[in-house]
Amino acid sequence: MCSKFNLNKYISAFLDSNKSLLEKWEGKDNQNNLNKLFKDKNKPKAASSAYIFFCKDKKNREKIKTDYPDLSSQDVSVEMGKMWKELSDTKKQKYKDQYEEDKQRYENEMKEYVPQEGSYEELITEKKQKKATGLKNAKTAFQFFFDEMKTDKEKFEGMSATEIMSVITETWKQVKGSDEADKYKDMEKEDKQRFETAKKNKAEVSKKKDSDEEEESNEEEQVKEQVVKEKSKEKVEPKKQKSKLVAKVKKSIGR
Repeated sequence: MCSKFNLNKYISAFLDSNKSLLEKWEGKDNQNNLNKLFKDKNKPKAASSAYIFFCKDKKNREKIKTDYPDLSSQDVSVEMGKMWKELSDTKKQKYKDQYEEDKQRYENEMKEYVPQEGSYEELITEKKQKKATGLKNAKTAFQFFFDEMKTDKEKFEGMSATEIMSVITETWKQVKGSDEADKYKDMEKEDKQRFETAKKNKAEVSKKKDSDEEEESNEEEQVKEQVVKEKSKEKVEPKKQKSKLVAKVKKSIGR
């Protein structure tokens, strides 16, 4: 059977011997297409900064184009940056408020966001959760609803993963305020309790392990101290015996 090491070694050697193929693979167009395969189109758009809202404000860009009609798009961006720096805090507040509103929108959407199966976001989310706790993270009510809905294959037959996600998300928006959502909210509470219990147990095990290691370390230190004392005693005893013998000899010869 081919081991993972031998397979990687073979692929590496094959690519090295086919430079043109490697160049195509690493080409910008191919990498962009590859990223699209793993990108989750359903992931909420990140909140725009106050500066981005400032740049999106057409009157600001139009002012620069009017004042400097010959500037390239790149130079216009540079001027936008200068305008932002010179803008007073009072005038900036409008865009900061827009940022706070957009930030709240993003946080609300992320609470109900479930990474699309096979997406890069799903892989990263799983790794982060495992790294943070080593435990399976608690599911939200929406995630339980989503898992139950997507099992109805006949209902979503012929639809893409993106379309399925959109339909389920819209359905949840209509359901979450009704009694029908109580079932999934109870499942969320139960799973949260499961997670918290597992987290607590893990913390206790970790604490006990640290305590045992500390106790073992203390015992080792005590043994080391005892060994040092014994060795010191071994060095001192011969000296004492030698001193007694010298004193005895001196006494016998009357000195």
